[in-house]
Amino acid sequence: MKMITLYFFVFLVAGCGSTAGRDSKSYAQLWEETVRQADTLMAIEREFEKAHHFNGEVAQTAMRQLSNEGFQCALRYKMLPTLAKGSIDRFTIENVPMIYCSKLHAKQGPDDTCRTFWAAFEVNWQDPALPPEVLEAEFVSSTIKKEMYFCRSTDHG
Repeated sequence: MKMITLYFFVFLVAGCGSTAGRDSKSYAQLWEETVRQADTLMAIEREFEKAHHFNGEVAQTAMRQLSNEGFQCALRYKMLPTLAKGSIDRFTIENVPMIYCSKLHAKQGPDDTCRTFWAAFEVNWQDPALPPEVLEAEFVSSTIKKEMYFCRSTDHG
């Protein structure tokens, strides 16, 4: 049985570049904004749970809401393992539709590096043809799922 799953990933990236003309935001401001956006995502997830399934109409509504939050969203497909019907230990691979959204912020660092903040999440949903009683929802985490830091030195030579 496929599961409705909401993944929320947050990455912090330190790289090279200029952000002339952009508003600078502190790490604390970016973090606060991320938490607010996570609250928005949780509200959307609660709507999914109420509906018992996640169909194309719900997907479009979610993408509109996230676009209003400043995210850029696209519908993509991802190969995922799913439990084979009637089996508790055999998996198959299915091409699952996903919503993929990202938002980019940039802040000019004191060392002339460009610090970018990127938030993305993926949503996969059940086949809407299945009756609601066989659908299950699982919210992976109500907190930030992952943080990664990358530092790239500027090439001066």
